[in-house]
Amino acid sequence: MLHIKGYKEWLINESNSNGDNSVSNYFILDGASSSGKSAISKRFKKDICILSIDSFYNVMFEAIGKEDFGNSKKLKITEIYPDCPFKWKSPQDPSTGEKAARWYMAKESKEGKIKKEGLVDANGNKFGLDKSCGTIVYDDVEGTAIQIHKRNDINLPSPKWILIHAPIDHTIKNVKRRGDRELKSVLMNAYCYKYKAVDRKTGPDPDKSWTKDEIIDLINEDWAKEFVSKLGIKGDKEYWIDVKNPRSGNYHDIINTRDSNGNQKSISELVSETEKIIN
Repeated sequence: MLHIKGYKEWLINESNSNGDNSVSNYFILDGASSSGKSAISKRFKKDICILSIDSFYNVMFEAIGKEDFGNSKKLKITEIYPDCPFKWKSPQDPSTGEKAARWYMAKESKEGKIKKEGLVDANGNKFGLDKSCGTIVYDDVEGTAIQIHKRNDINLPSPKWILIHAPIDHTIKNVKRRGDRELKSVLMNAYCYKYKAVDRKTGPDPDKSWTKDEIIDLINEDWAKEFVSKLGIKGDKEYWIDVKNPRSGNYHDIINTRDSNGNQKSISELVSETEKIIN
């Protein structure tokens, strides 16, 4: 987008109110890597606006000169929303960077200036608020947006937090099907970040228990023993997978990708189940 004189100032100073924004519902669609949440969100109805946290991280890296996704002639995110209260130096800062990303995401869900500027993410896709949408879904991996919405400078209705739980066997299938992620990293990092093994029947997948040897045989890699240890499996008894207590509160809904017959639900089934919650 070419900038006419005064355009930058107009965009920055435009009203902070919702204006003609018709958004009334906010959700966080959470899930460990390769849980299927992105595939689900891509098939939502058109009146649901998806804001992915990855897109905001992308343009934050651009703003500090670490990446170039083709936005060099456009305003930076730090110019579009210059008053971020979190003084970050890198999106990877464990506190300020993560909170700043969610603050930018919430500001966009309120004002839509990134959409107007036409920024693109690492995949070359334009993103941001479509004011014709009545619902916003944050494609995210944590619930920080819940606290961000409560801030006086944001002041939006609190989003409901949905977790897509893909059991270990489904996560492995999804990773192998995609072929673009390392299984060890997904399980050791993303999966262990959200889940733990407990020796009682509980959790989002209570009808499926695991033993140490079952998981090691399923993974069939040298690092499998390290994974079961990190997950919390210590003996040869049965274990169930439970969610760790999230830092930002509790999930409002958890969708298990295993159906009542023990099979993996299709994406269409998961979309339908998620939309019932959202609508």
